[in-house]
This record gives sequence, C-alpha cells and structure tokens, in this order.
Amino acid sequence: MIYPKHSKLYKLFFDFYTSIIIKSDFKSFHIETEYEENYSEKPLLVIANHFSWWDGFLHYHLNNVHFKKKYHVMMLEEQLQKRMFLTRLGIFSVKKGSRDALKSLEFANQLLKQCENMLLIFPQGKIESQHKHVFQFEGGIEKLVANNPTIKVVFAVSLIDYFSERKPEARFYLKTISLRSGKTIQEEFNNFYKESLEKQYLLAN
Repeated sequence: MIYPKHSKLYKLFFDFYTSIIIKSDFKSFHIETEYEENYSEKPLLVIANHFSWWDGFLHYHLNNVHFKKKYHVMMLEEQLQKRMFLTRLGIFSVKKGSRDALKSLEFANQLLKQCENMLLIFPQGKIESQHKHVFQFEGGIEKLVANNPTIKVVFAVSLIDYFSERKPEARFYLKTISLRSGKTIQEEFNNFYKESLEKQYLLAN
C-alpha cells in the first residue's frame, strides 16, 4: 500500500493551479444541495461517479470551496504509482484482488475516525461515461460505511454540459444520505444519479 504524505507546499500550489484551470476551462462551477449543512462536526465520506480526467481536480476544488476538510482519495495502486506526487495531496492506494487491499480499507477506516478528514471514493473502480445511468460498484464500500456508523456520507454526482456556450459548465449535485430504507448504497446512488440527470435535463429547457 502507498500512504499519503500531505504537504502544505503542494497544497498551496494545487489550490492555486486548480482554481486557475477550472476558471480557464469552464464557464461556471455550480453546487446544488438539498439544504445547507455543517460538515465540520463529523468525518466525511464522499461517494462519487467517475467519468473523466477532470474528476480529481473538480473534487479537489469542491472540497476547497464547500466541504473544507482534509482531503483524501483512494486510488488504484497501478495508477498512483505513475503519479506519486499525488500522495502529497492526500491520495493513497488500493490494490484490488490482493491481501494488501485490506490494509487500504483499514487505513480508510482510521481516516473516518477523525472529524477533520474527508475521504473520496469512486466505487465504480474505473472511468465510465456520464451517459451511463446504472453503475456497478466494486466491493468494500458497504463494509466501510457499516464500520463507521457516525460518519456523514454524501453522494456527489458531477455532470458537465455545454448547452449554448463555448465552454462547459461543471455542476455537482450533493445529497447526504441515511441508509435506513433497506436499500444498498449502490441502489441509493443509482437512484440519486437518475434524479440528478432529470434536474440536468431541465437546465436545457
């Protein structure tokens, strides 16, 4: 397993760099929530769709302007090995199908014991089109949530559309969830993704 090594210098640079490229490449950046929330009182687990190269930058910016937590992301080890500088921003590895994956899950559990932390997971395990409407999650996410009943769990659906503009807009739909309905996290996320798409469709009308 590859552990994160947060660096204040790297954070200062990427705060500036991410803000600049998002302002340069996007017309706007929107966040839609059901209501205003206080994210400071509990550890935060963010479960998100994974559809582009932009995801890491968009979520990094989302955390800076909205969640304002200590940023962590679980990333496939073979991908992180090619971009080791990302460990300075809170990224750590998971190696699917190996015993080492248990270390990654245990590390994730420990992160979710501290209120200052947020953990971002893309449970699809790979990039898939935002036009795909039903997602199949990799294993481990249900257990992670079950082991940490006091955390705040937020779905984050990110969508990009041009509409009638030269540059696209980036939009996040956020929902804090409570798994008391008997449905799995995958089912709940797929339902929320569908709701988010329906809201997105209306923006073009």
